Amino acid sequence: MAVEVDWGVENRILYTRGSGNVTVAEFKAAMSKGLGLLETAPVNVHDVFDFLEVEQHPSLPQLLEFRSFFSHPKLGWMIIVSQNKTITFFSALIAGINNNRLRAFTSLAEALEFLASRDETLPNPLTPQTLLTYTE
Repeated sequence: MAVEVDWGVENRILYTRGSGNVTVAEFKAAMSKGLGLLETAPVNVHDVFDFLEVEQHPSLPQLLEFRSFFSHPKLGWMIIVSQNKTITFFSALIAGINNNRLRAFTSLAEALEFLASRDETLPNPLTPQTLLTYTE
């Protein structure tokens, strides 16, 4: 699967990873799972989108179809990790439409450092390894 979403830190951070050629169907399935996880969370949840390995992605009009996820009331910071300027541009447009808090970074470590500085309730230290191995 080209897009996967799961808890990076349970009930606090969604970790969405993409790779290769991401299709609309794959993105839709991931956003559907993300919505389900947001619904179960007792507090606001941040989402880290790790798209460093994405080669192709849906178009902006196709991405706008997922506004229900991006406008969810429990969605905190949206953190985009990508070196692809089109991905960061599309993300900024969508965030602007939905009034999301968004930041884009070119490395996961930088992104998590920023997120930890904005939410002191997250595990400390918050590192890429935290997202891959977190258990409460």
